[in-house]
Order: sequence, then structure tokens, then C-alpha cells
Amino acid sequence: MVGLYSHTSDSDEANRLIHGSYGPSRLYIAKRGGALDFRLWWTEQKSSRIGYTRYGTDVRIDAPPLEAWYVACFPTRGRVEVTSGEDSVRLDSTRGAVLRPFEQLSFRASEDSTVLSVQVSRGELEDELTAMLGRPPRDLLRFDLGFDLRPARRGVFPSAMQFLHDVVAGYRDMPERSPTSDPPAMMDRLDRLLVSGLLIAQPHNYTAALLEPARPAAPPQIRRVIERIESDPASITTAGDLARTACLSLRALEEGFRRAVGVSPMRYLRDVRLARARTLLGEGDPQTTSVTQVANDCGFAHLGRFATEYRRRYGVPPSQTLRAGR
Repeated sequence: MVGLYSHTSDSDEANRLIHGSYGPSRLYIAKRGGALDFRLWWTEQKSSRIGYTRYGTDVRIDAPPLEAWYVACFPTRGRVEVTSGEDSVRLDSTRGAVLRPFEQLSFRASEDSTVLSVQVSRGELEDELTAMLGRPPRDLLRFDLGFDLRPARRGVFPSAMQFLHDVVAGYRDMPERSPTSDPPAMMDRLDRLLVSGLLIAQPHNYTAALLEPARPAAPPQIRRVIERIESDPASITTAGDLARTACLSLRALEEGFRRAVGVSPMRYLRDVRLARARTLLGEGDPQTTSVTQVANDCGFAHLGRFATEYRRRYGVPPSQTLRAGR
């Protein structure tokens, strides 16, 4: 994983930084006499690139189709107007957008705006969609442009975007902090969750196909999935990973798993992870073992969510199990 922080008031340098981080584009100062105060926090992972950009003045950015990336973005401050192909949407802290890689792009950002953007690999998205469908997609994957970030309407992917905002905001406040200081396993899982979360939560032209009834899985296919979950739960990030293990569409796997086991495969995975975490905490030494370490080792990307689920399941916080075990 690569991370960087950059700051410039020179528009040519800002264009160079944008080009290196996001791809070919051109930034224009849209306000007469406006003083550019460009700041960029950027990190690259296997399947995604995460950027946090501040401009300091009204700007317009034009870009050709990104080809290899879908881009999800929202302003954490200020307002942005985004055009993707023939569609336009106004964004603020309650509304984001998913931009498509085969369309011309244009942004107009207000002077007080700070924008969080996540580029998600087109190839990774298409591979995950293939696993979910149980067949390769015939047409280009086309997401609806806008998504809702209001808490009452927020789904899986917008919640992941909000979590990313909380993580990356630390780079804004502490520029000397490197994204590489975060646990690699946690960032890798978050990276994979962005891919599957976008496909599950944001409407697109294959959403209906993902919901179609499917022939349930055969018992041997369910056993393969159970064996993989119980042998290495931390290696599984998305439901698509399990669908690939079973050689089934996601819908067929979920229906067959519910019939055979009584819960969804991801619920079963969570329960196995919690049980393994409880064992490791009970056997751990508080002097050498931490709750964060155990959560990461068991496959939990979000420490706060792990602590909440653990307490709901066992009635005590994970730290209490660790202290009591010795």
C-alpha cells in the first residue's frame, strides 16, 4: 500500500498531482482572483485508491473516461456538482455519487469543499460481479449516479464510505501520519468490502439479476463452504469469496446455505469468527495480546463493530474476556 500527502498553491503542480493520483484531467480556477490551496491525501491499495482533496477556491475539473476505475465520492465539506456522461447530480455531505469509467467527467467544487473519493478497480468489480451472478456479465456495469448518505437511508456502501471518511480524516489532521501505519490486514479487508459493498448496496443494471431465484446448492457445495469458513475465517472478506468456493451464484449459495444451516453464509462466518476470537482472548496474555490484534487475526476489519458484536453475543466486552482468561 502506497500513501502520500501533498500541498501546493500552483495550479500546474496541482494538475500534475491529480494526474498522478486519479488519471488525466485538467483543473481550472473558476473564481476570478481565487487563490488555490490544493491539498491531497492519497493511498493506493490492491483494488482501490482513496483520496481526500481540498481546493481552497472554486474550481472546475474536466476528465476523460477513467476506463479502469469506478469512482465513488462525496464532499465532507462544501458542495460539488458532478456530471458523468449525460447525468448530473449536486453533492454535499448527505449525498454522494458513483462515476462510471466509460463516460466523460466534470466537477465543479465550491471554495470550502473537501472531497473524499474512492476509485474502485473496474476489473475487481467485474470479477466480483461474475462470482455473484455465477456467470460473466454480458454488458457494461452501470451504477445509478447518486447515493444517499443520510443515516436513516444509509446502506452498506455509504456506511463504508463514511467509515473511510473517519479513517482518512486523520491524515488531514496529521499530515505526517502515513496510511501505511494502519494494520495491513484491516486495510486489505476494507478494500475488498468496498468492492462487494458497492455491488450489493448501490443500484445498477445487474441488481435485479442478483435477486433472481436460483437453484439451491447441493450438500457437497455447502460442505466446501463450511470447511473453508472453519479452516480459515480471516481469509474470507466477501460473500463473493464463498460463492467462488462453491462454484455457485451468490443467490444459489445463500438459499442453499439457509436451507442446510439455517443462517446466511456471512452470518455463519461472523459466528465462527466471534467464537475464535473468544478462544484467543481467553487463552491470551494481556501483556502480549491485544483486542485489536485478535480482531484482526479473526478477520474483523472494524474494531468498534467487533466489540459491539462480541458484547451482544457474550454479554461482556472483549477486553474483559482477555483479562479474565489469565
